[in-house]
Amino acid sequence: MAMMLKYILYFLPLFAILTSVNFYQIKHIPPTPRAIFFYTLLLLPAIFIANVGINYVFNTGYRHIQSIWHLTIYLWVANFINTFVLSYFFFQAIPDWRTLTAAVLVIIAILLIH
Repeated sequence: MAMMLKYILYFLPLFAILTSVNFYQIKHIPPTPRAIFFYTLLLLPAIFIANVGINYVFNTGYRHIQSIWHLTIYLWVANFINTFVLSYFFFQAIPDWRTLTAAVLVIIAILLIH
């Protein structure tokens, strides 16, 4: 369980960067190819750093736990947590009961793999 939490915590800030970039774009950048291109160009360093971090955690994590499935699930959990928190922060969106039920089922599935 501690190893699972460790990798989820490694992934959280990296996905927070990517999710924040995407949510800010959705909320504040006009949906035109030119605006999106320049916004992405401006944020290329942040996107690059997050991508390098995710690849590093994946690479070292796989060598440590020897299970691509477990590592991928940890990544999904980190992404889900970021989406949950940042969607509220950017859009004041609260998941409905079906989404929360699905989240609970995912959490149960994660606990079952250990």
